[in-house]
Amino acid sequence: MGAKSIREAVEAAVTAHLPAQNFPAGVQVLPGLSANKLAPPMVVASVDSVGPHPDIPEGWGNFAATLSIAVVSPARTTGAEAFHAQLSEKAANAIADEAGLRAVFVSQGDAKMYFATFRSQEDRVGDDHFGKILTYELLGVLDPA
Repeated sequence: MGAKSIREAVEAAVTAHLPAQNFPAGVQVLPGLSANKLAPPMVVASVDSVGPHPDIPEGWGNFAATLSIAVVSPARTTGAEAFHAQLSEKAANAIADEAGLRAVFVSQGDAKMYFATFRSQEDRVGDDHFGKILTYELLGVLDPA
């Protein structure tokens, strides 16, 4: 296809792959560029930056994308901590399933992913919500139109 930007291609593939982890009912899975109303529980896949990979020649469509997976769960319910931990683990497992994620990229036809590398994890706690941000670097190539 080749019609999407790198950001759109990555977010579309990741948000298509995340539900394969069998999230509990009611969990929204959204791309970072979304007009949907945000309401926890939710998992948001957002490309924070895109650029060339330092070890691969530019001009061939290769890219390195910084991907953040934000997991947000309500904190004021029975079993909230366990629910948030389970949801966070499922989101991390989705990205760790590189073969499955690669297959989604191929099926969508806009980009191919070579590999995903875990970079960091940040936990946040608010009055009403638990949050976790998982950050990865995805290396891939944008398919030409």
